[in-house]
Amino acid sequence: MYIGSEINIPLIPRRRARGFFKYLVLYSLRDKQLHGYGVMQEIERILHGQYSPSPGIVYPTLQLLEDMGYLKSTIMDGKRVYTITEEGKRVLEKNIGKVKKIIENSIKFKKFIVDLGGKELFSALMKLFKVMPTLDAEKVARIRVLIEDFGKRLLEEIEER
Repeated sequence: MYIGSEINIPLIPRRRARGFFKYLVLYSLRDKQLHGYGVMQEIERILHGQYSPSPGIVYPTLQLLEDMGYLKSTIMDGKRVYTITEEGKRVLEKNIGKVKKIIENSIKFKKFIVDLGGKELFSALMKLFKVMPTLDAEKVARIRVLIEDFGKRLLEEIEER
């Protein structure tokens, strides 16, 4: 699961994303009925615009959760609408800490991106990852010094009271 509209930064590790996503879906349906597109919008809202799930993850997850008995669906106005079941509420309650942590992290990430210029930092790092194989040893050494210096200065600033 990745967040950020122009950058691809993992909100949670990829190997855990699919298992975790079902809890976000349950959370989005905790107190209202929604159709699939509504679930996508609600998750984006919950995560403060830092992640927009695709239909390719939402609809299979809705089907899986319905098959597991955590959701039930009905057709309303030609659209399939989903409601969380009592069993789904129990599963969500058991995992609510995970959901709240990811929501908290999305708030922190948005603050990092907006308030601290994180977008520029990530853009620079992504560019570096792309060109890294083509850099000569001298340039790699200069970049390493820049990164090490930045890391030290940043830690000093953070730890300064």
